[in-house]
Amino acid sequence: MKVADNQIDNYLNEFAPASLEEVKKIKSFKRSNSKYVFSIRKLPEILVEMSAHYKLLYVNEIAAHPHTTVYYDTPEYAMYNAHQNGKLSRCKLRHKNYDESDSGYLELKYKNNKREKRKNKIKFSLAAQNLSEADEFLKKNSPFTAADLSPQIVIKYTRLTFLNIENGERITCDYELNVAAYDNQEKIINLEHLCVLEIKRAKNKKQSLVSDLLLTHKIQLKGMSKYCIGLAAVNKRLKNNRFKEKMRILDKFRFQTV
Repeated sequence: MKVADNQIDNYLNEFAPASLEEVKKIKSFKRSNSKYVFSIRKLPEILVEMSAHYKLLYVNEIAAHPHTTVYYDTPEYAMYNAHQNGKLSRCKLRHKNYDESDSGYLELKYKNNKREKRKNKIKFSLAAQNLSEADEFLKKNSPFTAADLSPQIVIKYTRLTFLNIENGERITCDYELNVAAYDNQEKIINLEHLCVLEIKRAKNKKQSLVSDLLLTHKIQLKGMSKYCIGLAAVNKRLKNNRFKEKMRILDKFRFQTV
């Protein structure tokens, strides 16, 4: 179920604008992350309740920004299978592109067996169809080389970013999600019934206004790997028992009413 773009836009007008300078202030904090996934039908009402407490980031007078993310893996799907098989030490590699500016970066997300997370990224052009220019970066930060990896899936979505400076909170809200195999981008799997909201807040701040708000809407903390869920949706031949229950719950959101 897709909520009309103009309907979302109507609610965005209620937010005070935030700037990139304010985002940089919050990014400097040591932070904790919490992710929620829910039906897009719930988003308008949540936006109404958020507007009194959060600012909305505008870049070049635009708030809703299209993103394109390409995820890489080995031909044997080593990164996907590490997650599927429950390995604590694992990584994911993606290229994130800001469609309106045509700029992007390559980002490696690594989690060790103590569940500690680390991100490393470099500026990288998607026009480079292979990763040879990022080989040193990969060797330094991962167990892979550029020759090991190739693009597997493409995920497109629209992102809103909200700020509460006082609470040290930055919130990203992704909607209009679509996924496709990298080598068959005409065959799109529609995930527009989902909304993915991630709260990134300063570690010394225990309370989050929006997490309390989500609870009132019976939305509970629920993580989701966009790569693993997206790849499992695109490639039905892959083993996916770790994600099967989550995929079933996410599919039920297609028919959920507010």
